[in-house]
Amino acid sequence: MNEDSQRTEEFVRLLSSNRGRLYAYIMSFVANHNDADDILQETTTTMWRKFEQFELGTDFLAWAATIAYYKILEHRKRAAKESRLQFCDELFEQINLSSLKSCRDADAYTAQLQESIQTLSEKDKELLRQRYWDQLSVNEISKRTGKTVRAIYYNLGRIHSLLAKRVKRGVNWQ
Repeated sequence: MNEDSQRTEEFVRLLSSNRGRLYAYIMSFVANHNDADDILQETTTTMWRKFEQFELGTDFLAWAATIAYYKILEHRKRAAKESRLQFCDELFEQINLSSLKSCRDADAYTAQLQESIQTLSEKDKELLRQRYWDQLSVNEISKRTGKTVRAIYYNLGRIHSLLAKRVKRGVNWQ
């Protein structure tokens, strides 16, 4: 595989793993999904053009969010010509800082949740797999396992509560 192919693969991998957080970041500034889609497209195009400047091993999301922020500012200028309703600059910057922190918090939460799931019993992990990965209804799980619907709901609630406690304990909420 040549260097260009490797670089392309790396870009696609990084973008794929961060696309949801980047979209959420953009949505924190614009409430319209169409606008967010357009900004994400512009951001992705710019990221691809500038990817040779990105230093592998550094924070891809921070780099992507910086590019998105400038695309959001461009969108804001265009929107200002069409509308009189705009956030003041101070509020806009506060949203930026808060959104970046939320993206990082989501990463920590996800990592802690994955770690916490691994500590569950095999029976509990199997119940989660059936409900969330296989997307079976509680009724379907009940039929397959021979347990009552009420017992399935009780066990899911117990697992959720246990995972919530472990995640809160493991993540430093600030």
